[in-house]
Amino acid sequence: MFEYINFERIDGKISKGDLKLFSLSTCGFCKRAKSFLDESGIQYDHVQVDEIDPELKKMAKEEFKAEFDQKMNFPTLVINESDYQIGFIRVAWERLFPSAGAESDSSVPAESKSSTDVIKFVDAAAAYKGWFINPDKDFRQDLEEGLLSNYKKYGFYHCPCRDTEDKDENNKDIACPCRYAEKDINEWGQCFCGLFVSKEFHEARTEPGSIPERRKEK
Repeated sequence: MFEYINFERIDGKISKGDLKLFSLSTCGFCKRAKSFLDESGIQYDHVQVDEIDPELKKMAKEEFKAEFDQKMNFPTLVINESDYQIGFIRVAWERLFPSAGAESDSSVPAESKSSTDVIKFVDAAAAYKGWFINPDKDFRQDLEEGLLSNYKKYGFYHCPCRDTEDKDENNKDIACPCRYAEKDINEWGQCFCGLFVSKEFHEARTEPGSIPERRKEK
């Protein structure tokens, strides 16, 4: 993929496969993503798409959309040409690279995770994505308790409204905020579990309800 892009190879002591980081030179979150990889000693290929030929940038966005049925936003990390991570939320990147960032939230042992940690995570995720949090405080608390329980069970913030018996890589798409949340919020005003909502949903104090499952059965 992306053979027409002249990536810069960033050397590192740790190889995690074929990693391609697409960023913008003006994007603060892109700089954080790059710093995370650099500080972790991970090898990757990098391109700042606002500094390449516009036609090549268009081709890369179209290829990403065709391959993953997802719009390329920044930063975007393409992993082994078969997976991706969009945006930088540190705990999500540490889920991808668990040996990295020992000082951060994900280094806290599962049994030591507290409700305060979950609240901070939910607030940070909403702020980064530009979403709102369900204004029903009791409903929010129920979901955060579910996230805490799942973290202790699975080792990551597993979506509280989805069931699985697996702890493997097949389920990183439902690490909160799940990969389907943005499309669900755009279409329904809420994510699958109703924790994150749109501005209109929040202001109307709409009661969340069950929405169709966008995730394909594993």
